[in-house]
Formats: sequence, C-alpha cells, structure tokens
Amino acid sequence: PHHASHMASDAQPDFVLLGPTGFLGSAMLRSLEAAGCTVVASRLRLKDRLGLEQLLDERRPKLGVICAAGERGRPNIAWCNDHPVETVDANITGQLSVAAACHERGLHVILLGTGAFYAAD
Repeated sequence: PHHASHMASDAQPDFVLLGPTGFLGSAMLRSLEAAGCTVVASRLRLKDRLGLEQLLDERRPKLGVICAAGERGRPNIAWCNDHPVETVDANITGQLSVAAACHERGLHVILLGTGAFYAAD
C-alpha cells in the first residue's frame, strides 16, 4: 500500500509519509508535492513493524519520515474515548515504533498528531 509521487519506483524519495489519507497527512502530502518534493505515501499500519522496517530499508528517504498515521476515531472522536487501548496502541505505541525504526536507521522523523481540535464538518 505505497504510492510514490513523481518518481521512478526504485528512486530514493525525499520523504516517506505514513498516514497520507487523514486530515494532517493529506494536507502534508499536497504541500510536499506542491513544493516539488518526491514522496512515498504509505498506508502501512503502524502495528506492522516489519513492514515499516522493510519500507524504510528499501526506500531510504533523503530528508526523512513524516508520520501522520494514527487512530482518529470511527465515526468520530468519541470512539477513541470508548476504545482507549486501541487508541493508545496506534497513537502512542505505534508512533514510538516509527521513531525507534527511524532512529535505528539514522533517519530524521517528524511525528504529527492532533488533540481533536478541529471540527469534522
């Protein structure tokens, strides 16, 4: 589930972006592409540590990894309140896993998230 924008499939991208379809991730993807950056956008689940490590080893982004992936709640933020284990697993444990995988590879990482400060409408 990886999409490479404006680049050959074996080229080294500027960034790997995790969570490109969410509120922050989609805005980040548009911004990076508008700036002329090459981006591998991945919908990889944060629980998939081996898949993440494989992606980072294969693509080796030049500038770093941006993680905008996490649990936003389905259908709304109240879901997160009712499912604290799943929420913590994605939004804390998953992001720490991304940070650790990047650290092991000497890759710069940016972790993005929200505190439910925007309205869904």
